[in-house]
Amino acid sequence: MPITTVKDIMTEVVETLQVGDTLAMARRQMERGGIHHLPVIDDDEHVIGLITYHRVVEAWISHGQPNTKSFAEVAGDVPVDMLMEKDVVTVDADAPAAAAARVIETNRFGSLPVTKDEKLVGIVTAGDFVRFAQRHFEAEPQRKPPAQKANKKATRRGSSTSPSAKGRRSR
Repeated sequence: MPITTVKDIMTEVVETLQVGDTLAMARRQMERGGIHHLPVIDDDEHVIGLITYHRVVEAWISHGQPNTKSFAEVAGDVPVDMLMEKDVVTVDADAPAAAAARVIETNRFGSLPVTKDEKLVGIVTAGDFVRFAQRHFEAEPQRKPPAQKANKKATRRGSSTSPSAKGRRSR
């Protein structure tokens, strides 16, 4: 059976950010794409950061007045490079998928940017692994449930169903 690599299950990156983009722009991209992780890249498509939905919401709440100020008021001028994760773990597209799953699970990451020759080529998320598992399980041949053997009443020593236990009282 061939080894499943990261490129077999990753999502090609559709949305990215660059230094100078704002949190408001990140939020719009996340909402429009239904995504929670956006890699931040430089002009050469190298990953230099990662901004998550959690960080965006955290920035809004930590501003101090989330009930009175809209997100747009808070995030309009905040650059993503101010809040992005800068020490980003990436995975090579040709790496075994099991290795990427281990990194995601061990570190409790929601995603890993995927690179090839140090350039961003995709992203793999916990959801990608769930979808892969679902396809794998659905492709398995449907097995018939094992035939059940005729049930004989088990008689265990001291059980209330054994003939010798009838009529005994516990003291």
